[in-house]
Amino acid sequence: MIRGATPTLKLTINSKTLDLSEADNVFVTISQKAKNCREGQSTITKTGDYVSVESNVVYCWLTQKESLRLDSTVPAEIQVNWTYHENDVVKRAATKPLSMTIGKQLLDEVLS
Repeated sequence: MIRGATPTLKLTINSKTLDLSEADNVFVTISQKAKNCREGQSTITKTGDYVSVESNVVYCWLTQKESLRLDSTVPAEIQVNWTYHENDVVKRAATKPLSMTIGKQLLDEVLS
């Protein structure tokens, strides 16, 4: 994905039995440690209207402002979490984090 763009991220979970449309909530988190450790970490979590689910495929949308928070010089990680009910108990499951590359942006501002 390119910084500053409004990408639709498509995440396919390798499971023939998983149907995330039955989940109570689905969350997509992108996390990135800053190149300079003193700058900390950028974390973006999307849910609700910014996430769509089709069986084992999750789609997620970022705003320009959010994607501009990411650094093109270091990889980011992305992970899906979801909650569901089993025997009246709320349970949580997640994928393993995956690495993703952030592309460089020359026009480093939000466009209207």
